Amino acid sequence: ALAVSAARDDGAERSASPSAAPSASSSAAPGAPGGADAPAASAPATPAPGSGEEPDGEGQDGVAAVPAGWEERSSDGWTAAVPEGWRTGAFGGFPEYRDPGSGRALRVSTGPGQPDAVADRERQAASFAQDHPTYEEIGIEEVDYRGYPAAEWEFTFEGLHVVNRVFVVDGQGYSLWFQAPEGSFDDARDDYATVLATFRPA
Repeated sequence: ALAVSAARDDGAERSASPSAAPSASSSAAPGAPGGADAPAASAPATPAPGSGEEPDGEGQDGVAAVPAGWEERSSDGWTAAVPEGWRTGAFGGFPEYRDPGSGRALRVSTGPGQPDAVADRERQAASFAQDHPTYEEIGIEEVDYRGYPAAEWEFTFEGLHVVNRVFVVDGQGYSLWFQAPEGSFDDARDDYATVLATFRPA
């Protein structure tokens, strides 16, 4: 499986509206440039660990229909779906979508695809842990995401629970960084599954 350099989230916010995806600067998603502190994980076509089943209604390209109450947001040719009312911003030069009420957030970053997503996430995790004493790793593993080379990194830090999926499509790396307050993450897993199911790469 291809890997991606993870983008790091130095400055990741700990507030009710935590930042979501790592900013990709040096290598974020599998193939996304990573940069700050938060690594991105790659993933082929299966739901993230513990995320539950992804929504039904997939088209021929494997992308699910956007459910009621959600809306599409696009940048650089890709399209992501988020719940209505989420605010659009930026983190590390990449789009960030955030729910001002729950603190859930999604960041999408892109960059050159890497050859080993798992190894890339492991490197990013080691670096992230050095800068964040409260970091607790849940797991880094290869995942199946529509047949793309992919990996997923899951962890907690500073009261936040993060899942970072990175994957490579035609040499382009993508990083989907999803986070929510640690105490309410179980309730947020359905949102994460919908994000994965409805994401459409460029």
